[in-house]
Amino acid sequence: MKNTIKSHRDFNFEDSEKSVVMPAFIIKWRAKKHGTAEYGLVVSKKTFPTAVARNRAKRLLRAWLAQTGLLNDFDILFIAKRQILETDLDDGIKQIKTVFKKIA
Repeated sequence: MKNTIKSHRDFNFEDSEKSVVMPAFIIKWRAKKHGTAEYGLVVSKKTFPTAVARNRAKRLLRAWLAQTGLLNDFDILFIAKRQILETDLDDGIKQIKTVFKKIA
């Protein structure tokens, strides 16, 4: 999945009040800005002090997205929470599917 948000200014989802809080992450979404749906990952140093933990959180989110796919009508921002490191593959996929049902 190469539909990632690359520009720093595109990570500004403040104008969108559409968000859902799950145990492992927070999802914010908005109507797509470009031709294709994109996603962004936010994994902060404050929440994950070591690079190993940050990289693991990003790998987990990418693996879950590879299994579920993206919604075609939205740009989506995933904000990782500390609980993501204890979440297994099946539970993470279930959480993403649940949120995508709410969005669609």
